[in-house]
Amino acid sequence: MHVGLTVFFAVGWMFREVQVFYLPLLFSWPLSWVTLGYCPLTKWEFFLRSKYNPTIDANAEAIRYNMQKYFGITLHPRPIYIAGIAAFFVLLTLSFVPGPLFQ
Repeated sequence: MHVGLTVFFAVGWMFREVQVFYLPLLFSWPLSWVTLGYCPLTKWEFFLRSKYNPTIDANAEAIRYNMQKYFGITLHPRPIYIAGIAAFFVLLTLSFVPGPLFQ
């Protein structure tokens, strides 16, 4: 689900037809962090992972967990949050900038 949503965020801004779904999902991303303090999709993912493998920390963060597991890189939360905020504003800006793909 995370990969699919990430791909949708990365390319969804290019297609005016999906804006009705794209913008609410885009806004739900930082809104969930502000209101809940976490991403519900991450909580659900790690809940399901912990059912398969009880040694997994169900309170882990997806980006930190996957970077450590697949690349051996330990990331601190602050750069992740800064990159997330930057990505949100770039994607939001791109979704309102008309271009040749919208014609």
